[in-house]
Amino acid sequence: MTETKYVGKWNEQEVLDRIEHVRRQAPRIRDEAINMSHGAGGKATHTLIEALFQPAFGNSMGDQAIFNVNGSSLAVTTDTYVVSPLFFPGGNIGELAINGTVNDLAVGGAEPLYITCGFVLEEGLEVALLRQVVEAMAAAAVAAGVKLVAGDTKVVPRGKGDKIFINTTGVGLVREPNRLGITKVVTGDAILVTGPIGDHGTAIMLARGEALLGAIIGGLTWVAALVLGLGMGMVMQVLILAVQNSVGYEQLGIAGPGGGPELIRSGQTALGGRVPVNTSGGLLARGHPIGATGLAQIVEAVQQLRGDANRRQVPDATIALTQNAGGWHGADNVVSAVHIFGRTHRA
Repeated sequence: MTETKYVGKWNEQEVLDRIEHVRRQAPRIRDEAINMSHGAGGKATHTLIEALFQPAFGNSMGDQAIFNVNGSSLAVTTDTYVVSPLFFPGGNIGELAINGTVNDLAVGGAEPLYITCGFVLEEGLEVALLRQVVEAMAAAAVAAGVKLVAGDTKVVPRGKGDKIFINTTGVGLVREPNRLGITKVVTGDAILVTGPIGDHGTAIMLARGEALLGAIIGGLTWVAALVLGLGMGMVMQVLILAVQNSVGYEQLGIAGPGGGPELIRSGQTALGGRVPVNTSGGLLARGHPIGATGLAQIVEAVQQLRGDANRRQVPDATIALTQNAGGWHGADNVVSAVHIFGRTHRA
């Protein structure tokens, strides 16, 4: 006899049915004005596309579109790059524009061939800086085997832009039109990852704060990169039961596989260590009331960054990371939330 699982007052199937019902509903923009989340590539962006752009333009919109010309299948993609800062660990806005365009073509099975680019430049931009960006774009294009064939340049008054905005359009040849695409993905497919997940986002975040410029990003998880790069300036509040410490540290990337026990024994996670974790005592010190645990983590993080943590204070804390998890499926949590707080100076 199969046991019925319940989530609150609903059984498991009822929950799944309600989720599917919500998914089938027509998307609706609830915001009265555009905000930053609409351009972040997440749920708000997806809703904006489905609720506003698709109905107006009357077609499906993805990373690329495929069309036929004289028996050949071509793919076209367009993207706009507004990254700040322009230069970050591992690259700059120019390289990102070329490589991002090439990637959007390649993931759909197209061989990237040609790229056009448009520049929106702010009055006062240093020519030397622009030259660096352009030369980086040229080098990236050569490395990817694509040609930059057309472009456009506009200049906006000082204060009306953020130095450089770049728009690109890429065209590629699809040799096997029915092989790749988002509609071809099925359960059981293997996922190929071309690099450590989160590297680019972490590099941008690090470059935005002067205190973080020294962090090194290599073949590590983004959490480990932050920890190793910031050393004593790091404090972590992690939702880990005492018996889970070792595994939790490995999953966060603080320790390598099997390295959790040695990390604990070495004292590196204690106050005064390389990566102080739960200097307030964690769950053993305060219990685990639902809801209050997450708030307590954030309060502790803020106190550490303000220098108000008294005897549990981490010296010169500039970054605080909190991790909270919930639910249980098999041998792991259903969801995990990570927040990172930082400061550039202390009053």
